[in-house]
Amino acid sequence: MKLNKEFEIFACSIGDSDDSFDIRLYKNGKMVREVVVEDTKYNGGQISVNRGRPLEGERESLKLQGITQRVIAIATHMGINTNHKLEEIKAFYRNQAASEGFQFNDDEY
Repeated sequence: MKLNKEFEIFACSIGDSDDSFDIRLYKNGKMVREVVVEDTKYNGGQISVNRGRPLEGERESLKLQGITQRVIAIATHMGINTNHKLEEIKAFYRNQAASEGFQFNDDEY
């Protein structure tokens, strides 16, 4: 990833019906924190990946009710503004023909 060599990047994703989620933090071109929590809804949640030092406020945030609240609390502890107005969000995309399937290219981002 080219961007994480210049910037700190916090990435997260939230699953669907099983309420799984993951968080990642990149600094200086390297992933410094990665947590993957699987199946919190049906089986109480299992941490399947736990790499790097916990982030500030992470332990307390993981005790909150609701997956979205947990991820947002972690981002907030990191100083990330999570209160956005749609017109202030900067989004980037790449034009592609409708017949092209999406292919993620690590070098592009």
